[in-house]
Amino acid sequence: MSFASSLSSFLPASIASAFASAPSHTKSLIKDIRIKRLRIHPIKSCRGFDVDSVEYDQSGFKYDRTWLIIDATTRNFYTARDLPKMVLIEPTIDYAAGMLNIKIPTEGEGDLVISTPLNPTPAELSDCELVTDITIWGAKVDGYAVSNAADDALSLYFGKPVRLVRKGPLLRPSGPHPTAGPTRYSKEDASVNMQDFYPILVTSEASFEHIRSTIIKSVFPERSDVIDPTVTAYKVPGNLNREFWTPEYVAGLQIDRFRPNIVLGDAPAPSSSLKMTAFEEDGWEAFEIIDSSKEAEVKNVFGKDALDLGQGIYTLVRCARCMVPNIDPATGVRDAHVRSYLIYRLVAAC
Repeated sequence: MSFASSLSSFLPASIASAFASAPSHTKSLIKDIRIKRLRIHPIKSCRGFDVDSVEYDQSGFKYDRTWLIIDATTRNFYTARDLPKMVLIEPTIDYAAGMLNIKIPTEGEGDLVISTPLNPTPAELSDCELVTDITIWGAKVDGYAVSNAADDALSLYFGKPVRLVRKGPLLRPSGPHPTAGPTRYSKEDASVNMQDFYPILVTSEASFEHIRSTIIKSVFPERSDVIDPTVTAYKVPGNLNREFWTPEYVAGLQIDRFRPNIVLGDAPAPSSSLKMTAFEEDGWEAFEIIDSSKEAEVKNVFGKDALDLGQGIYTLVRCARCMVPNIDPATGVRDAHVRSYLIYRLVAAC
């Protein structure tokens, strides 16, 4: 998984491990790799959704992590690390109406939907308080308090006073940056909205399938259906609730737990030697996205010959994944055991 989407409070250790070198995958240059999913998470740590296409720039996907929930008094930012049931809040975008619709669960009364403009006009913003004393992992951030109705509904949901803010005008540079590799690109115009450090998180279907197979082989070592020789069984806690962690539950684990923006995969029916391998993207420094309308034009163009035919994205660091993946996105319940399962791929997580 490439790009760091979140780092822990143990920042120096996180930086060191996230920036550590990864194996090079030269065969990537001749593989027909496709984007399988594009995902947007409008409100930081709340539920995301798939889109068929997306606009993006140096700050990431349009509307991704553009809104943030903060403590109404301290201005501290909240994520699912602090409030796990944030993952049950479901933002959706009505592009035609120009609205962000926020579905908030309520007890016994169905869901409450609060709407706020996607792109408030200058006149609308002039009526909103600009909160200027927000920090995200030490970086100063500002945000417009855009909806009193959302503040009230979210405060009731969490049982504490909170506010919803939309990214303000203050430019927030991305980073920290690696000391090796394509650092010159990371410092040119790269900025972020409410992401932790970097604009986009990239992963692959192969990487997630390896994680799922590892969990199955670790929890159910007697099973013979995990035949991938690269999969290793790891010790799991003795108090594991095996009535909950069934083979069916593990098989249903979703990549959404890792909150990626781009999920990569193979073209239909690739030869075995040209399939993506697990964590192959860790060794990349960059890749180019080529529009599907140009597929015939670039069908047999790979490597350096494909440069400048598409839009480039630089993969600066591996993700220093926090413990948000141990929260079930369907229930909002945190399971501490997931940390044990994922330790083999942990990059200085919080």
